[in-house]
Amino acid sequence: MKYKTLIREAILLIISTIPILILWQIWNLLPTEIPLHYNFKGEADSFGHKQTLLWFLPLTILGIYVLLLIIPFVDPKKRIAHEGSSFYSIRLIVSMFLSAVFIGYLLELKNRTGFSDFISIIILAFIVTFGNYMPRLKPNYFVGIRTPWTLEHPEVWSKTHRFSGRLWMIVGIILLIIYAIFYNRLTPALAIIAIISLAFISVIYSFIAYKKLNVKMGTGNE
Repeated sequence: MKYKTLIREAILLIISTIPILILWQIWNLLPTEIPLHYNFKGEADSFGHKQTLLWFLPLTILGIYVLLLIIPFVDPKKRIAHEGSSFYSIRLIVSMFLSAVFIGYLLELKNRTGFSDFISIIILAFIVTFGNYMPRLKPNYFVGIRTPWTLEHPEVWSKTHRFSGRLWMIVGIILLIIYAIFYNRLTPALAIIAIISLAFISVIYSFIAYKKLNVKMGTGNE
């Protein structure tokens, strides 16, 4: 078991350090001034010295890795610890997402190509992948659709994540198809709006599911 855990952590660390290795490899090819922030259209609107990457990139990637590593230990009810492979899959998804974003960003700096198209695809791929894993999540305080209603009743949690998982996957796939048809018409803003809208719908659904469960149990006034 310990050997398997070490292998899993090694995989996450390798994925997390790939952007750092790429940064070291292409450092001399990067321009001195680099974009540090992009607006909703995917256009750079803030610039700085490339040395910013020396601390920002590893601090962000390894910081997220450490945060996800310690979550099971600070979970008050130890629910994450019982997630097993499901929570590891979430950690893997997050690590791959972050690494892909930074790799795309570094290659954009090196090749002077557009970054907005790449980040849009990555966000949509994240929506589809996360939606696929949603139904596997057990009730917890850290990952998933965490509302007062899903955390109150396991059945509401289960129904919400089954519904949301299908919804996120379908919407993500549809947007990816739209992107393939209307290339270069899908901005990061639309992808971000999609995530916000999906999260909002999921929250509303959890409330409706909770109310229906109360009515079913004869406690509609609570």
